[in-house]
Amino acid sequence: MLDASRGWKPLLLAGVAVGGLLGLAWSDIERQGGTMLDVVVRTFHLWGVDLWIGAALWHNGVIVPALARDDSSTLRPVVQRFQRFVPLLVGAVLVTGGYQATTWLGTRLSVYLTTSIGQLVSLKLVFLLALVILIGVTHVQTPLTNPDQSQAMDDTES
Repeated sequence: MLDASRGWKPLLLAGVAVGGLLGLAWSDIERQGGTMLDVVVRTFHLWGVDLWIGAALWHNGVIVPALARDDSSTLRPVVQRFQRFVPLLVGAVLVTGGYQATTWLGTRLSVYLTTSIGQLVSLKLVFLLALVILIGVTHVQTPLTNPDQSQAMDDTES
């Protein structure tokens, strides 16, 4: 929900950002001779990547250091919401990226191994999967659950 005390500037900045990404997607797809569906997919892909990177920077640059200094219970719900949000963004990036790759490059493996653009797409996929594995391992090693919930879970497992 928007905070009315902040005025119209955040809304204007958000509108400019959304409009800029839509314009970028539209002009890029138009040059390549794509359809309106391609514009929508590219826009959602860019939004997904931007939200993921922005949220990760905010999470790792603001929230994690704050939790390290003070084990504040008020920040735990924020972290838990972020952890629920990340799989949606990763899924959106994978689906929209896969659609774009198969639409523009096809499904032949040789294209992804021998052409420069195919190798770039392959590298992005490897990078994305490595991040997913890293997130999964980190989440398993340091789950951010409520201590009361953890105790209740331990009691039910016994």
